Amino acid sequence: MRRVEFLIKEIRRITENETVGTTDGIVDDEIIQHLNDAQEDILDEIHKTSSDILAKEYTFDSVNGQYEYDIPFDLYSRSHVITLEFTTGGDTFYTEIRKAVMKERESTPGFPGSYHIKRDKLIISPTPNVNGTFRMMYNPRLPTLDKLRGSLSGASIFNGYVEDITLEAFGSAWMGLDNSNNNIKDATSGILNVTAICTFDVQQNVITNRDLKLREYSPGSVTDTTIQFINSSGQEVNTTVTGNSFTFGAYSTNIPELPELCEKYLRAYAIWKVFKRDGCDDSKEQEKELMMMKSQIVQGIAHQDSDFFDIPVINNDWFM
Repeated sequence: MRRVEFLIKEIRRITENETVGTTDGIVDDEIIQHLNDAQEDILDEIHKTSSDILAKEYTFDSVNGQYEYDIPFDLYSRSHVITLEFTTGGDTFYTEIRKAVMKERESTPGFPGSYHIKRDKLIISPTPNVNGTFRMMYNPRLPTLDKLRGSLSGASIFNGYVEDITLEAFGSAWMGLDNSNNNIKDATSGILNVTAICTFDVQQNVITNRDLKLREYSPGSVTDTTIQFINSSGQEVNTTVTGNSFTFGAYSTNIPELPELCEKYLRAYAIWKVFKRDGCDDSKEQEKELMMMKSQIVQGIAHQDSDFFDIPVINNDWFM
């Protein structure tokens, strides 16, 4: 799927909103919000089909005597665990763990037999008295969409935390801020309204760090500034961030992770919203086409078969 930057450019061209001034026009952040609304809308419909087209695998080790474990940070909701399995024999011989409710929890230690989710924790019952590996298949939430805001020209790491990062903006304006007075503190949008960023390896198309929290900053020139970030999401910090790009948001990317056929829906949804905002007569017709498009996409995904669980025997002579 194409990057957010290219989608924004195409949406502007189609809606004839290619000119943006200080008092008129539609800013990129508004189009990005429309793209995120469209992504959430179509993702919810995809998950309702029970399709596993976006399913992810999460493995973690059991600890003898421990019943509480972390769930994946990107689990869509508690009801979107597809399967949970357990093994004591490596990558084979997995036993499925059934979903239960809290009142069924057993206090006596034993072999894991059921699970339930309490807030952000996975509760295993009985409490495991053996060491092994859990394997979870689940439907994820996707990173929010954003455009690349700039690059990291330098970073210092202290005790596993990103301490000081020098951010450089793309283009003449500092991440969409008004720098007419050369004072970032007077800005009303951009980095000052952001609580976290994600660093992004453009070459590999992967998020290298997520949820780097903004702690404090010191203003620099029009095109760069020094920002201090702390990592609060619990994962190990990737210290090779110099040269990476970054996006705004705790879990964000500029490359949509939906199936390829969903790109047309994101684009059409944003176009409809822009037309509607402009009071354009085409917005009603665009809305009808949008609903039809969503239905076709969801039906197409729902009809995609999962892996075969068995092969029907239609000729018994095969066994002869």
